Amino acid sequence: MSPTRQSEPYPPGTYLSDFILPDADGSPVRLSDLVGSPFSLLFVDASCQHCKKLLRKLASQKTAATLPVVIACSGGPLCLRLARANPKLGRFLIQEAGELPTLMRVPATPAAYSVGSDRRTIGTVALGAQSVRNLLSGKSMPENLPPSKQAGANLTTPVRHGFLANQQALSVGSTIPPLDLTDLSGTRLLNALQSGTWTLLLFWSAPCAPCEALADPLLELCQTTSELEILVVGRGTPADFMSLDRTLLPFANRARIGLQHQRTVSRELNTFRTPTAYLISDSGEVSQPAAVGLSAVRQLLAIAPNFSEMSPA
Repeated sequence: MSPTRQSEPYPPGTYLSDFILPDADGSPVRLSDLVGSPFSLLFVDASCQHCKKLLRKLASQKTAATLPVVIACSGGPLCLRLARANPKLGRFLIQEAGELPTLMRVPATPAAYSVGSDRRTIGTVALGAQSVRNLLSGKSMPENLPPSKQAGANLTTPVRHGFLANQQALSVGSTIPPLDLTDLSGTRLLNALQSGTWTLLLFWSAPCAPCEALADPLLELCQTTSELEILVVGRGTPADFMSLDRTLLPFANRARIGLQHQRTVSRELNTFRTPTAYLISDSGEVSQPAAVGLSAVRQLLAIAPNFSEMSPA
């Protein structure tokens, strides 16, 4: 799913607007029909590989989700296939496009909200497969959930967030070698990493909904600071990156997209998950721990304008 460009996800305690969607049997379902007890509202897109992988993992789990799960699926007929393949996961609500994620301010899939019996959000939205699994399993269950629903949930397991650990990612102090990249026209990028300048190095693949959700934060970073270079290491075709290229066009002198061939750069830097970002110092070394995943990269983008005040972590 292409993320919708909108305001931030709902904060805790937001009263949700009613909606009506058909379930897998064609019966109309309203949000107001679902309330009465807390449940999890899971957003997936039938064309999203991360979503389908998540559904398979959830279906294979021996323990049920802490709360009942309602799955809002974008993709029409493809969603019906997912519903038939995963009948025990929860009730599927079918939509052709991403109308409900837009209504619910969900920037990317997979994602999930916990919804209380009063139709208000409990806690913040979970973005990305791991965060969703934590939410559904109770590992990141909001503290204001009724005690009767917390029984048996593993509330002591820490939720990994922020700068996520990734054993394959480059460590602080690692030196970045010359990168073999081409621009969208196929021309080789010489000196992709400018020596003597700080650079945000962002790994991005297509299709990748969490990556696409970073377009607006990346634009905001460009508007905030003029002293930080931005290099997007892309995996995909030039057509896949045309939208991002248009977004960054006003800052083309310091924000570039370089495509890699057959993951050559990913292999060289041991970085395969997307999105992943590094802050590279003016000496060409990794300055901060790798930011892996949508939430972590957003945090790095938020602090990146203060790069001149940072010391190695």
